[in-house]
Amino acid sequence: MSMLISIILASFTQLQSPAYDHVILISVDGLRSDALLTDQAKSFHNFQRLLTGAYTLNGRTDCDFTVTLPNHIGMLTSRLTNGDGGHHYTANSTPPEEARLIDTDGKIIDSVFTITAAAKVHSSLVASKEKFILFKQSYGDMIDDYFIDSNGDKEIVHLLNDLKDHAQQRTFNFIHFLHPDVAGHSHGWNLSPDSKYMQSVADVDALLGDLFDYLDANPEYAKRTAIVLTADHGGGAPHHNHHGIGHLSINYVIPFITWTGDGQAKADLIDLNFATHRDPGIDDPRPQIGQLPVIRNADAGNLCLSLLGMPPIANSTRNTQQSIVIK
Repeated sequence: MSMLISIILASFTQLQSPAYDHVILISVDGLRSDALLTDQAKSFHNFQRLLTGAYTLNGRTDCDFTVTLPNHIGMLTSRLTNGDGGHHYTANSTPPEEARLIDTDGKIIDSVFTITAAAKVHSSLVASKEKFILFKQSYGDMIDDYFIDSNGDKEIVHLLNDLKDHAQQRTFNFIHFLHPDVAGHSHGWNLSPDSKYMQSVADVDALLGDLFDYLDANPEYAKRTAIVLTADHGGGAPHHNHHGIGHLSINYVIPFITWTGDGQAKADLIDLNFATHRDPGIDDPRPQIGQLPVIRNADAGNLCLSLLGMPPIANSTRNTQQSIVIK
């Protein structure tokens, strides 16, 4: 870690105490927002519980690259792909062993893990696609616990074990669920009742239930816990895909949901942040001079750090002032 990051972290922590000791960032791969507006979604009790916090179902992916890796890099570095300060990593396949997230100056791009490692906050990355090895290759020992389950059925067990093992520490945990993306590519992003896609969302809901069971069994832990849930993209254009047609709303509209265990009130996240962010309607808003930003999945990294009472990621471009509030 650089001396500059250490100095910034030291000065920042003198000014701001953590709001939460445990922050969990959840990515649900391929989750369309409107899947949570269907009649069937009323039976998704754990998604409904998350929706008792501050949220928007009108968030945005990176509309230039509505695919997995560029957007997850965005979440964890708080950068978009293109433009000044972008991370510029556009590949979406399992990376070669030599691949790293490198900035224009040849250095590793800073991320949430850069900040948590500097503060000795325990971190983990649990994912269900092999391509997430890119983060291990880039951040190495900055990530304390790293686990990939390509079958997609052991992530929640690994996450819960990690939470239990480090319950007395401050923690940042990232977990990725692949289920809706797999169903969408195989059967289409079909919102009809009990379609394969909607069943996949129900499967994720059940896994979220395992997390809530743990929090409910440990109420003091839960009071110190915040959850941020978002998605890398939606899907359905074309029917079995989302690649290459990023500028259609069913591909770029995503949820951005926050929940805390200390009694956070339900709120519209865009309304809550009206002074600093705008409602994009159904538009595909690319960065434009003179306009307030919209809520994007790439805002998640710096939001998670602010919830932990930690400074923003160096050279990030999204939520850099950590202005997004959730209550």
